[in-house]
Amino acid sequence: MRCTRRIRRGELSEDTARAALETIAAFDVELREEPGAPARALTLASSHSVPSTYDCYYLALAESHDCEFWTADERFFNAVRAREERVRWVGA
Repeated sequence: MRCTRRIRRGELSEDTARAALETIAAFDVELREEPGAPARALTLASSHSVPSTYDCYYLALAESHDCEFWTADERFFNAVRAREERVRWVGA
């Protein structure tokens, strides 16, 4: 669940969310663009009838790097698991 939803529901304060973002930003992380990922994510979202491309970006990256994709998003997992062998559920 995204931070903004948790803030609106009162599950997370805005100050806590900002502090978490600042902590993440302090890590030495290299951001790289994966050519073709947006188009592939859109194709995956459409073919699996999922409402957004968010998790499909990760699936597209797993495809391009030929690796497993572990998710805690149970709805996404249930939507794709029959046709996507590389997708794994963290709860299993």
